[in-house]
Amino acid sequence: MQLPNKYFEDFPIEFKQINPEDFSKIFKTEKTTIELEAMSYLNDVVQKEMKIQRKNTVIINTPVGNGKSYAIIQTIKRFYEAKEEYLIFVASPFVSLVDQYYKSIQKFAGIPDSQIYNYNNIGRTDISYIGKKIQVVTANTLLGM
Repeated sequence: MQLPNKYFEDFPIEFKQINPEDFSKIFKTEKTTIELEAMSYLNDVVQKEMKIQRKNTVIINTPVGNGKSYAIIQTIKRFYEAKEEYLIFVASPFVSLVDQYYKSIQKFAGIPDSQIYNYNNIGRTDISYIGKKIQVVTANTLLGM
C-alpha cells in the first residue's frame, strides 16, 4: 500500500532543539553530546553514559531507526534489575505503541509479563496494575487526560 505524500508537500519538518539553558533557572542542567562512531550502536553508548543511580532526566534526540526504543528498553531492564526497588513508567505518545512497548519489554529485556501492566487492559480485563513494577501507559494517561 502506498500512501499519498502529496498532502504533506507544503508542510515543513519542524525541528525542536532542546537546550539546557531553557531549564537552567529551575534545574541544574548539563548537556552531553554523543557521536556514534562507525559500527557502534546507540544502546552501547547510552548504557555507558547512563548513570541509573543519579536522579535526572535524559533526552535522546536522534533520527528514526537509530535504536532509541532498544536503548530505552535496555535502560528499563537496568532499572528493573537494580538493587533498589523502582516503579517504572513507560509513557508512549500513542495508544498503538503501548502494545509494542509491552511486547518489546518482554522480548528484549526478558521481563516477565507478570511484572508489566499494559494500560490497554483498563476496562477490558480483570488484570490489576497493582504490584506490577513496570506500567506502560500513554502520556495522556499520565497527565490525566
